[in-house]
Amino acid sequence: MMSDHRAFMETENNYLGVLTYHILRSYPNLTGFYIQEEFSGGSIKPVDDLMSSGIRVNNLKELTISMMGHKNYSFYHKLLNLTKDNIRKLRLGVEGDSFRTQGAESKKKATLFEAVEGSISITSIKVKSDFYLLSKEIQVLATLPNLMKLQVDWFDADAMQELLEREFTKGLKNLTHLQLLFSVPHPEKAFKGIHKSLIHLKYAYTQRQKDNKLNLDQTLAIVEGKKFGFKFTTLFENDKEFQMQCPKAVLLDPSHNWYQYKK
Repeated sequence: MMSDHRAFMETENNYLGVLTYHILRSYPNLTGFYIQEEFSGGSIKPVDDLMSSGIRVNNLKELTISMMGHKNYSFYHKLLNLTKDNIRKLRLGVEGDSFRTQGAESKKKATLFEAVEGSISITSIKVKSDFYLLSKEIQVLATLPNLMKLQVDWFDADAMQELLEREFTKGLKNLTHLQLLFSVPHPEKAFKGIHKSLIHLKYAYTQRQKDNKLNLDQTLAIVEGKKFGFKFTTLFENDKEFQMQCPKAVLLDPSHNWYQYKK
């Protein structure tokens, strides 16, 4: 019985690729599409390229992919290539800890996010939970000229630091909302400069980041050059005192209301 159950689990996602292409072909007016894998051991059977030929996704605006592992990257890479010039909102996530080692480090090696490089239609991206953005994937963010909303939960901190220092006021100048769950080495350098589009920055704002509170100099460096009413959510050494030094911004410290924020 045990061996039969394992065999079932390993084949659960076999026809997910065929089903995906069949749905996209049969319903060309779909505006949103959500894919969720069932088991970490399941692999999607290779799909013949002929199945994707002729598929029209002109109306598809939102795509969400929820994975249980990284065995099916090849299929998702093709799917993202097929849809990247039409979708506006992209959500990528991993359920469970299939990308983590026992030490909570990433064991992800293959890249996927590179498939959307150069997309001019994508305006919103959420990379959530245990989906880890590698250095190569982080560089792709600067190639999306119309990106306005970005949320990344887990990422290569050094690579993100380098990207933000280089592109925050250039390739990422159209961002209105930026949310990074974890910290970068030098936030005062990553987020400094004139950025008139940014409305809200949420940065390293959970209890896990309580040892990375920002001091006054860091806060002032980040707030300077932002638009009037700019909201900044993070952990401050003294948010009430800092707020007096930043009259044009709104400083929000989650430590006063932990229950409202992701732990």
